[in-house]
Amino acid sequence: MERETSGQETRDLLIIGAGAAGLSTAIYAARRRAQVAAFTMPGVGRLAKAGHIETYLGFPEPIPGPELLARGIQQARNFGAEIIEKEIVNARIHADGTFILHTADGISYRGLALVIATGAERQSTGVRGEEEFYRKGVHECVLCDGPLYAGEAVAFIGSGNLAATEALEMTEFTERITVFTHGLPLEMSPALQERLRAHQIPIRHDKIVAFRGDNFLTGLELDSGEVVPVTAAFLTLGSASALRFATALGLDMDQEMRYIAVDRDTRTNVPGVFAAGDVTGKPLQIATAVGDGCRAALAALEYIKERRG
Repeated sequence: MERETSGQETRDLLIIGAGAAGLSTAIYAARRRAQVAAFTMPGVGRLAKAGHIETYLGFPEPIPGPELLARGIQQARNFGAEIIEKEIVNARIHADGTFILHTADGISYRGLALVIATGAERQSTGVRGEEEFYRKGVHECVLCDGPLYAGEAVAFIGSGNLAATEALEMTEFTERITVFTHGLPLEMSPALQERLRAHQIPIRHDKIVAFRGDNFLTGLELDSGEVVPVTAAFLTLGSASALRFATALGLDMDQEMRYIAVDRDTRTNVPGVFAAGDVTGKPLQIATAVGDGCRAALAALEYIKERRG
């Protein structure tokens, strides 16, 4: 259930992601006096992790990615955009056609339009066999693939809110669920940990060293030598991926189910939902993401204007 907060008023535009594409969207939309909220987590995204950037227009000397990101955040805030450091774990369309974003701490935000700018990073474990069994037991999204494993033994690999949220969603299909932190510090909220306990979902801190199986996944090999039988393992490291949001909102994706399909103005197949930056495919470049953000802002503002009549 959504928790009512003082921030529950409907904003014009919600943006998932505040990297190059998300910030560009926020800057262009806020500059035109739209009420904008962009959501991000510190240190998340390629720009936050980039070294020295040497090819961005207007910077004759290399600039560190985190510095360029910080400048973009300040620029967006100067125009009145909200940059909210909260993890978005789910998105849905309300009956009235507005868009609702749910945070890991149980708060929801409503907007007239939505831009997805999460980037294209897939959080990999780096464990042997992951690529071999990808989509053959190794998955990223319960909404997409959870029903395939009804009644089966399933693992979730991750230590944060996403791992807990996805594991709880899987209880609709099976009770045989285990969360593996993969040796990472536990970072999920106390409330989500309590919900896992209520569903009797154990959290194990073992490190996984291999995905095992023949044609399909059959187990996880741990650093202790133990092999835990599972038929599915969901990669839930980091934050929610574009695939999760696309599935929740009914967005079309490419054949590999990695990139969101958009037209030249960043519109998706769902009215009011736009996608910008790496999440729409190659070339995965900062300059491209910034341009996408501009197009997304203009298209979203046009949609909002038409919606309001």
